[in-house]
Amino acid sequence: MSELESTDQEKVNLPTVFQMDLSQREEFLSQIGSFTQEQRRIFHRICDFFDPMLDYNRFVLHAGKDILFANNQIEILMRKIRTAHYGLLKFKNDQGELKPDRIIICNRDSNVFYLNVIEDEIQRMMLDNSQPFLSLDSMAKNMLKIPYDLVETIYPDSLSPLSFKNMKDDEKIITISLKTGGSILLSSASSEFLIEISRNKIKNALKNSSFISILSRYMEIKISDIQKKQFSRDMIFWKNASTQIVKNKDDLQLRIKHLSLSILQSAEILHFYLTNAEAEEEKEREESKEKHNAISEICMEILKKENLLVTAGELLDLLDPYEKKWLGFKDLFYETVVKVNQKIGLPVILFIGENYLHRDHIYPFFRLELSMQSKDLRFHYIEIMERMLRTRNKDKVTIFYTRDSFKDDVLDQIRENSPILSEFLSKPRIVSEGIVHYFRELKKVRDVNKIKDFMNNFFEDGMIRFKDADYLLNLYLLDIFNESYKYLSWWKKFTLKISGRHESFINQFTGIGEDVPGLSEKIIELNKSRQEALFNGASSPRDKSANRRKYDSTGKTVSRRRQSASDRSMKYNLKQRNKAWDEFQEAFDKKK
Repeated sequence: MSELESTDQEKVNLPTVFQMDLSQREEFLSQIGSFTQEQRRIFHRICDFFDPMLDYNRFVLHAGKDILFANNQIEILMRKIRTAHYGLLKFKNDQGELKPDRIIICNRDSNVFYLNVIEDEIQRMMLDNSQPFLSLDSMAKNMLKIPYDLVETIYPDSLSPLSFKNMKDDEKIITISLKTGGSILLSSASSEFLIEISRNKIKNALKNSSFISILSRYMEIKISDIQKKQFSRDMIFWKNASTQIVKNKDDLQLRIKHLSLSILQSAEILHFYLTNAEAEEEKEREESKEKHNAISEICMEILKKENLLVTAGELLDLLDPYEKKWLGFKDLFYETVVKVNQKIGLPVILFIGENYLHRDHIYPFFRLELSMQSKDLRFHYIEIMERMLRTRNKDKVTIFYTRDSFKDDVLDQIRENSPILSEFLSKPRIVSEGIVHYFRELKKVRDVNKIKDFMNNFFEDGMIRFKDADYLLNLYLLDIFNESYKYLSWWKKFTLKISGRHESFINQFTGIGEDVPGLSEKIIELNKSRQEALFNGASSPRDKSANRRKYDSTGKTVSRRRQSASDRSMKYNLKQRNKAWDEFQEAFDKKK
């Protein structure tokens, strides 16, 4: 439906008076009462807003300055409209003061008219706790007889927080038939005020010294305790007070002359409402316990998953039976165990790469993916380098020219072959918390330093930042070169040896083993040129020299021998890390 069609449909659904032209409205006003020219002008201005429940302040603000000085005329106009049953000026109780709230325009004797009249009367009643509850009879005495076919009767034993919540938006006229006598009239929307009104009526009665004295004997508590607790919302106190009033209503009526019926009605309403509220709270606690047990069972199913990962479809299959039983269970599950909360830390179930993973599996899965990618990419790069050596880089591959180009390609391969590992590498904090959780909660390692030492295998020392991807995967250019060299023919090996290129490659890849801060772009370009020359078959006397110059962290030259020793002291390959981990695990097992 277009916006224009939607607007036209809304106008059709408006009360009839909004669909009249100016002359028709004039005729309408003449038929329902006597109105001054000022009142007619105000009525036309109201209709121009095309809002059957017009906010009073909005109307006064936008209708024009002259309306600001015609407040009294607005009230007179709307009283006449109310008398004709076509609308009213609806008030609200604003902190003990009655203020205009809405200008209601409706069809004659419609359900909307009676609902708003009832709500207006209830707001007025809230200003005076000595006033009786509304009833069909009291409304009829005030010349407003509500048709019975618009009224729905309910009973006090159905009153509860849940029933009020369900009826709030129903737009119904309701009477509550009470055992203590009479019926109470209200709208479904005003049901939220019923408990407050009932409590206030009893508090008003407690000002009577005889009433509070008798009630203290019924409740077996001191008068001073009643005086203190009457201003609270203590459910136990109010349930006890209302129950005792209902239980002893006959005795109360004998002891206190002219006891207001509204006191007994208020007590009956509170008694049933609070009794049912208590039962609903108990039921809600039991249901909440069941839901959280169900969430724990689902988490356990995810934990038991053989391949560790659970797809979105598999999770929905686990959640659907519970969603049918408890509407909103899926949202509760995600809010409780999947949503990342900074206060709680690591969620029980981690959403990663369009899959779900139990937090107990974060470290094992991360380590497994590293191991698998290490093997796959090692074989992948050995193949590439072997072909480069064999064909003198016929394919013009440049990934081995510099450490940076190699690192970038490793990351590209991870993104392509293992999106989940790639996402883990973009979330170092999640992985670090997963490692801490694994050792602290599952392996019961309490020594923080041991956990930190192990984390240094993956992270920069003292930082939540991963080491470079080629190091994490144990991919070293010198190792890759040595392995690829083994697959060459004896003749190719011979030519590489005799030409000096084999030694140049060894020297070159030993130099690329670490990033060297301070190198200029010209030096990096020179390194690329040397690599290109080597793979293409050219030789460089400078590259052949055993005393080839290297650069330290400040850009100064150092001997290759010295740098290699430094490299060996700083780097640990995967085999060494695994050995260290096995020793750590063995030591841990001995302590258990």
